[in-house]
Amino acid sequence: MIISNEKQKNAKIILSLSINRITQESKFNVKINDKFIDDISANLALNKFLINMSKEGKKKLISLKEDNEFMCICDSTVNDYNDEAILKEVNLLERLKLLEEYYNIKFKLPDEITQNDYENMFILEKVMNNEVIEGTYDEIMLKIEINREKKQAEKLSEDEIKIDFCCYNEKILLFGQTITFKKKLISLYSAVIENFDRVLNKIKYADDGDVIKVICKPVDTKNNKVEVRYVYK
Repeated sequence: MIISNEKQKNAKIILSLSINRITQESKFNVKINDKFIDDISANLALNKFLINMSKEGKKKLISLKEDNEFMCICDSTVNDYNDEAILKEVNLLERLKLLEEYYNIKFKLPDEITQNDYENMFILEKVMNNEVIEGTYDEIMLKIEINREKKQAEKLSEDEIKIDFCCYNEKILLFGQTITFKKKLISLYSAVIENFDRVLNKIKYADDGDVIKVICKPVDTKNNKVEVRYVYK
């Protein structure tokens, strides 16, 4: 005899109980519905279920609709799983679930998560928590569009300075979703402009709308802090 919710519409988790009437042995199986195999919530629910089932003692399954116990499991082989690996995955899935809720999106969990994916997750979490991203820089090339009214040459210095600039409509791609930010604010500390006199000369003879390239480097390797802030809402 087999009892299962496989025919239940839009069930993310499939539960099945098979009972051998002759031996009275039973087998309980749980898996993610194929339609939701890459769903964050489904994977999170399954892993939490495995953790709970691996604990000692009786496990009771309750029918929420009827509010009564319909199954009691005294022992299971779930404890054969790697609890540490499951807990690590639960932590990852909970992080992704929070990002889904904040950005109002639905991720599609890939077979493999790359280092670039983890870096993008880090950025999205920083934005969600309204935190500045700090790091270091070696060399950054800026493209400056000439605008005489802004008197750009007067704002530059041959000495080390803090340089602030902004990028608009920055996009981050993660697990099938593209998150677009209003702007990305970048601050370079202790920056010096390479070939300063040459840059000033280019600005002097350029027309409005012309674009010139400016190379910025830190004054030394100990003073090379960069701060990045993304604006989402």
